Amino acid sequence: MAIFLQGVAQDPQSGCVPCIAHLNTLNKGVVLIQLVEYAPLSVASSLYDTFFVLQKIVSIQMQGDAEALKPTYESLETFVRQSQEAYKKAKIKGDDVESCFKRFSAKWENLKKMYHEFLKTYEKDLIVRIESNIPSFHEDLKQLFMLTCCDSSAVNFQQLPEVAAVVEGKLLEFSEFLAVKADRNITIEAYLEDFPGLIHFIYINRSSGLMISPDLKTSNPLIPKEKLFDMLEFSRQHLKKGHASIMWKDKSFNYAYFLWFEDQSTGSSKSIDLERHLNLPSANAANSFKPNFEPGLLAGDYYQLLTEICFPKTPVHKIKCYELFCVHLGLVTATCAVEHARRLVATIADVVGDDAF
Repeated sequence: MAIFLQGVAQDPQSGCVPCIAHLNTLNKGVVLIQLVEYAPLSVASSLYDTFFVLQKIVSIQMQGDAEALKPTYESLETFVRQSQEAYKKAKIKGDDVESCFKRFSAKWENLKKMYHEFLKTYEKDLIVRIESNIPSFHEDLKQLFMLTCCDSSAVNFQQLPEVAAVVEGKLLEFSEFLAVKADRNITIEAYLEDFPGLIHFIYINRSSGLMISPDLKTSNPLIPKEKLFDMLEFSRQHLKKGHASIMWKDKSFNYAYFLWFEDQSTGSSKSIDLERHLNLPSANAANSFKPNFEPGLLAGDYYQLLTEICFPKTPVHKIKCYELFCVHLGLVTATCAVEHARRLVATIADVVGDDAF
């Protein structure tokens, strides 16, 4: 399966990382995912950036914003030049790709001349000519990306089964331990009886990567997994807007989401206005939080970056970040949901201990 991942934010040439995802089912249903980078990273990232800015310049032209056009065109010119240089350094062979690259370069030279003329005179006839030439340039850009970054036929997959066998052998060394951990946590589930209406929760220590949650009872789940996936996605969208606590409901369930920080040196919770950090103007970019990847861990540690931005004067290891999801059956008041969340966190601390989580 081919996928394109976002690289690390600090690397300007990792905006698009072409990978092959190879899945193996190991012992007892454990799934191993191996990611193999298979295309020139510099070519993929520069073409991706060219795509992005080209779409932006088309939007600006449709809006008639002449003032914003010049800096955007300069960005487009930079990324096209980087794409051409990266392609030449990569020395990609093939008649089809070479022919496509020549068409791409020729059409860009034509567009560049028209943009230079337009930025001198701002004549409307020139922008009409530019707009009529962009679709053809866009098609060659797409084809160049397909030919250089989407062909994985040359990748050698022979080592992947060997790696999977090594990983499976290592897992067998402590598979019994994992099996015990995977069993239903009877102690935790028994405590759910003290919270009327609460049918499921997910409690995550984002600083350590640990999670506590009751078993879903796959034979007769109280809530479908799809509902939980929707819950997670909904909360992520609001987290990116700076909402650290939200409640919502559908026809059957009431959902609550909380994110908070705790200072380990004082043992106190920290209240943070996330919206302030997420919506700072560009002049204060050093203190703003606008990562170019989704909340989670695959592309980067979103929560560690969030902690560093919110507490710039405190060592990150002294601040713990927590998330709690609660699902109630039927209607529940906000006061009840908050009280259940507070008591649930305290109960889990008593059951598993602060040091263990």
